[in-house]
Amino acid sequence: MSAPVGADPRIVETEDERDPLATAALDLVQQMFAPADRQPVSEMLSELAERRLGLFSNYNYHLLAACFEGDPEPAGSIIGVYLGGVNAGFVMYLAVRREYRGRRIARLLRPRLIEAFRADARRLGREALGWVRGEVRATSPWL
Repeated sequence: MSAPVGADPRIVETEDERDPLATAALDLVQQMFAPADRQPVSEMLSELAERRLGLFSNYNYHLLAACFEGDPEPAGSIIGVYLGGVNAGFVMYLAVRREYRGRRIARLLRPRLIEAFRADARRLGREALGWVRGEVRATSPWL
């Protein structure tokens, strides 16, 4: 199902590995990346579980999804990690469903992830986020 042209998705961060949205967002990553190019989904779910249980201190794992009303599957997802020891955010995976490519979904997801990294930095008393790595090319087939 495709959303009307011009409609923007809702960007949602899920922090619970038991949330069906987490499973759907990770399924999208699994579809877009070959097994050799990504962590096993079970490990990504473990990262979310550790976050939910409060096991991280200066490390934070983020999973965000772009969701259109009426579509049960996310249009896109982005995964990143903030490392407080070096005050940096890393974009690990960015995936957009084929039927939504060219609709600027990635350009909505990426800034929201960076804002989550900034919030992590503030939580640790930093004035600003030091840097972000894991950029993707605008011509990337993932977008």
